[in-house]
Amino acid sequence: MKRWILALFAAVFLLASARPSFAGLPGEGYAWPTFKELVQTFVALKGLDITDPKVTDLYGKIVYCSIYEKEFSNDMLWKQFREKIVARFLKQKEYYRVRYQVVIPFDIGHYDFKKQYFPIASRQSFENVGYLSLSGQPSASSPCLRGRNLIFTAGVTLKTANPLTIKGFSLPEKDVAKIMARMVEGRDKKRKVYARIRVLVTGAEKGVNVSADNYVQMVLTGKVVSVDFFLDSQLTEPVGQAIVIR
Repeated sequence: MKRWILALFAAVFLLASARPSFAGLPGEGYAWPTFKELVQTFVALKGLDITDPKVTDLYGKIVYCSIYEKEFSNDMLWKQFREKIVARFLKQKEYYRVRYQVVIPFDIGHYDFKKQYFPIASRQSFENVGYLSLSGQPSASSPCLRGRNLIFTAGVTLKTANPLTIKGFSLPEKDVAKIMARMVEGRDKKRKVYARIRVLVTGAEKGVNVSADNYVQMVLTGKVVSVDFFLDSQLTEPVGQAIVIR
């Protein structure tokens, strides 16, 4: 069955914080993807070998920028810090995130009163989606993330456990009038809604071509946990849960 790659572009809002847990804290919430956290996740799940000095140096540059700027030019200091990074991984004390969420807008068709659901416009529906693209652009404010001096691509592909098809979202007939009124109020002729897709990362595929002239495509593996629809991009007005076919 043919799989499609669905590019999901998410705004970057949250920065990674150093925590004493290796795979995130129990009950930790879902976060928007950031370049820094995606690199942490990819390396922590063995997408690259952290014991390789080239990988360690790049990881330190991205994740520990302030220390990198101070100590990288001093061979002895950086050697010590490089060893600390590797030790944290080997002792499973390096933090990384496994729960991410992205938001993508959709146009909806006319309500199906018999089936009680809103279909997604046919040109935008999910059909056998096997890969989701998580985007986390490098922060322009970080001096360590500027220019073409990083081997990692800005986007990360999430390979889902099973192809995903989403046709629309269910909604009781009694709530349809409210949704229509809200769209008229907002003058939304395109009948736009926003899907929040939450995923759980469970692994990473091996990266290759670790050099200054080649980019490493970060491929994570995992599953879609939920797909919920909202009337606004700030996700404050929920309207329904997706009808998911796996």
